[in-house]
Amino acid sequence: MVFISTQRAAENEIVVALIDQQEATLKRLSYKIKDHITLVPANPNLKPKAYLPQRVQIQGVFMGLLRLKK
Repeated sequence: MVFISTQRAAENEIVVALIDQQEATLKRLSYKIKDHITLVPANPNLKPKAYLPQRVQIQGVFMGLLRLKK
C-alpha cells in the first residue's frame, strides 16, 4: 500500500504520475528539461523519460509504503 499526499510536487520528489490518461506510474520528478516533465525511475537499468506537460497529470506525492505480510 502506497500513501500519497495531494500537495504540490517539487523537483526530485517521488510522485504518482498519470501518463496520457492511461498509465499510472511511481517515479521521481524532474523539471530540468525546459517545457518538459521528466519521470526518473528508481531502477538504474531503466532510462528517464521526458513528456510534454499536457501528457502528464501528477496525482500525488509519495509519502510512504506499507508492506503487509501474508
